[in-house]
Formats: sequence, C-alpha cells, structure tokens
Amino acid sequence: MREHDIVVALSNPDKVPALMRLGCMMANEFDGNVIAATVVTVAGEFCPDETSTSRMSGADELLRAAEQTATEMGARFEGRVAVSRGIQEVLDEIASARHAKAVVMGYSGHSRPTEGRKHDRLIDEVAAHVPCNLVVAKFRNGGTGYKRVLVPVARRLNMDVRRDLLAALHQQAGAQVDLVHFACDAEEAGKIWEDLQEWLVEREVNEWITPRVDIHTDPGQAIVDACRGYDAVLLGTPPLQTLRRRLFGSIPEYVAENAACTTLLIRQREGLRQY
Repeated sequence: MREHDIVVALSNPDKVPALMRLGCMMANEFDGNVIAATVVTVAGEFCPDETSTSRMSGADELLRAAEQTATEMGARFEGRVAVSRGIQEVLDEIASARHAKAVVMGYSGHSRPTEGRKHDRLIDEVAAHVPCNLVVAKFRNGGTGYKRVLVPVARRLNMDVRRDLLAALHQQAGAQVDLVHFACDAEEAGKIWEDLQEWLVEREVNEWITPRVDIHTDPGQAIVDACRGYDAVLLGTPPLQTLRRRLFGSIPEYVAENAACTTLLIRQREGLRQY
C-alpha cells in the first residue's frame, strides 16, 4: 500500500490511453501505483454464457490496453476486473482497501437513473460515496496535451486540493500553469491578487504558476472564453449537498460541456453536507 495509489476506472476503450496517462502521471509523481479497474455489470447472479464470456473478454482487453500505457510511462501497474451490480461499489471497495489518493474516471453528462440510486448519473453516485479525491476528465483533442493548463479559482483555499495534480502535470508533462480569478469589480480584484500571490509563495510554486485576475460578471462563460489556446482547464467543485442530484455544480458542468479543451473536475473527499 502506498500513500498515492491512483485508481483509474475504465469502460470506454477509446478513453483508456488518456485516462491511464493521467493516472500514471499522478502515481509517478508521488511514487504510487496505478490500479486500473473495470467492471462487468450484472442485474442478478452472474451466469456464464456466450454474452458474459464476450463481456469478460472485453474487460481483459481494456486492462491489456491500460497496462500497455502504464508500461510506456514507467508506472507500477495493477489490473482489476470485477463482476458487480454497480461500478461505484467496486470503486469504493478498491479505493478503501488501498487507501487510494484519488479515483480517475471519464465524464459523462448522460442521465442513467437506476432503481435504488439517489443520483441521476454514475459520476454523481461515485462522487457521493468514493472514500478519496475524485478526478473526472472530459477529454478534447485526444486528451494527450498538458503543456498549457488554466486553473480558475474562486479563492485561494480551494487550490490546495488541486495542487498535487498540478505538480504532476508540471513535473511529468512540462505543464505551464496559469491561475485566474474572475472578480466582480476592481476592489475584489485587488484583494484576490494579493491573496493569490501569497498562496503561491507559501506553496513554493510561484516559479511555474502565473496568476492573473480579470473582471467578469459571468464566470462560467469567462472560463470557457479563457480556455481558448489551452490544452486543459482544471476546476475544483463545490461541497457535496445531499439535496442536489447532480453534484459538480453549475459552473464546472457548463465548462465541461462547452470548453474547447480537456476539462478536469476535481472533487475533494469531504463527505456530504446535509441541508
């Protein structure tokens, strides 16, 4: 068991290289293992037949592709195939057993209501229960480039959960990071600028993270506009609330759906807030 083991959830063969590359960078930066997990879902008891054999074969193919990427990146690799009624239960179990630092999975905006579930989408179900940080990636342009990364912030405190991922992208992919806050007026802009400068110096990242503060009344559209020319945008998400069936917040969701570059949504594990 290592402190920075990363669990990568796999289901779409087209997304395996990009998801694994992201997970491997995070694991390599902090001397952890990358654990690729894929699930053959069943409605009841698992009964071996021609269909199930084909699905198991597909799961094995996913892990072979994942291992190939891990080998290319020099990452310590483990593969897991599970038969279960729910993907989120498997991710919870693996992350708990390994005390994982994070789970990495692909983004989907599609609603898939399931009987007995509180949330409309798989990513929200995972976000509500996974016992570690969660990175949800929506890839654009193949999801292979991280040379220029934009990091919008509402305040400096919500940067800490993203710091480890940024360090991995900088060290492993050579990313230059631009930190941006969209203020409502000049007074707020001045206060936030000082706050961000202090945070960067305290964390000793001021040499490779460049801050700026812009004035804009619509942060969602401002972020989408600012993303042009970047390889990825990295967003923190608001605290979990049990009354919301979609847990990532309106601005991150808007950016994920409309940004021209890869979007990485970072959910810090802090438990649900009861309202």
